[in-house]
Amino acid sequence: MKVSLSRDALHAATKMAASIADPRSPLPYFHQTHVSGGEEIGVKVQAVDQSTSASVTLMATGKSAGGFVVDSKLLHEVVSLCSGDVVTLETSVSSVIVSYGKSKVTLPTVPDKGYPALHAAGDEPVKVGVDELADALRKVIFVAEADSSSGSIGSVVRLTCADGKLSAHVAETRRIAYASTSGAHGKGFPEASISRKGATAILRALEASEEEDCELSVSREAIAVHVGPVLTRTSIGAKVLASQFVPWRRVIEGDGQIFRVDVAELGGAVARAMMFTTTDQKVNLRVVGKFLQVDRTGIAGDAMTVIDLEKAVESTEIMLNGRYIREALAVIGTDDVEVQLRGSLLPAVLRPTDGSDQILVIAAMDNK
Repeated sequence: MKVSLSRDALHAATKMAASIADPRSPLPYFHQTHVSGGEEIGVKVQAVDQSTSASVTLMATGKSAGGFVVDSKLLHEVVSLCSGDVVTLETSVSSVIVSYGKSKVTLPTVPDKGYPALHAAGDEPVKVGVDELADALRKVIFVAEADSSSGSIGSVVRLTCADGKLSAHVAETRRIAYASTSGAHGKGFPEASISRKGATAILRALEASEEEDCELSVSREAIAVHVGPVLTRTSIGAKVLASQFVPWRRVIEGDGQIFRVDVAELGGAVARAMMFTTTDQKVNLRVVGKFLQVDRTGIAGDAMTVIDLEKAVESTEIMLNGRYIREALAVIGTDDVEVQLRGSLLPAVLRPTDGSDQILVIAAMDNK
């Protein structure tokens, strides 16, 4: 193989591969990148780990037949240092020469025979807008706990598609995030759970794309998202994980005190209160008539902010995690947020005020 490629395109592809590779894995292939070519005018840059895989097709000139496997982090670092518009990859029996301008770097390689297969999904894709899917994922991923390939309840992102609506949600013991987008075309699919790492890889691919639409395929084994035409396609695969279903909508059933408040004003009030929190990050919200009071008293001092409300509501009080409030406000996407409080023991519910299908739930904390 001896091919010349766009430096920027190769850099983006190796960055994606490096984000998938797991340097802690005892299996060598899980922290290596596979670069391969064939009869087509291009090469594929691929990476895979236990739960996630990525494949990026790049246009190339030269002899693309062949392939090699190289350390993911090392290849990306070398390409990052390349200057100019074009990078050349030339393979030998046990190495690849990365050259640009008058410079070249030689990296050790291993044969690509036996490189793991990427996570493949079904052949009946759902077509959905790139920005819409990215927005839905962005609004829920932050709730997922530390990544896990075991499918523990709080570490997975759940996707489902029915009646033209694709939804994503994460439910863990202390908070829940849900968002959906309409305009999905094709056969729907039941709920499928993937790791936070897989969902994040999909989101990165969507954010880097200039395409309007993408294709999402689902099987019992994996979810795959394809972006772009065949010759420059990015594909992300995520293993479907066995995970217990959480009937989270039951958590938000029932009436309560509902009011609107400015997102920036509430966020600022919470930030000031958190200056005096301990590791529990507790912030007190108290509604009295047409006023919302956000406060916290600590050893070093105390903070209290009173926010005017549009209308009077019944008095209520709740203790919430301040960081969770701020993270929820960061993805609301509207200037105001609708807050629903149902007493000191039940979770608080936050919604945007533009009618979009998004729900954020934060568990109440004890007031001790």
